[in-house]
Amino acid sequence: MLWLTGEGLRRGFLPYEKLVLLLAFVATAFARPLALNLSAPIMPLVLLAFFAIVWRRATLRPAAHCEEQPQPEGA
Repeated sequence: MLWLTGEGLRRGFLPYEKLVLLLAFVATAFARPLALNLSAPIMPLVLLAFFAIVWRRATLRPAAHCEEQPQPEGA
């Protein structure tokens, strides 16, 4: 979660990254009560969404404008 947040702050968040990060953080508090009372385990779905955005971010190729360009000497 920290790596993904750092990448988002550094390069900008992709669509739905903030939402899934918040959901993954908050779901840890509500997953067990929901599973016990409603027989609805939500953590597998939350983890699937979280791993999907981590995979997407990890395999994302940096855009040409994001790459550091060498500075000419004397500039």
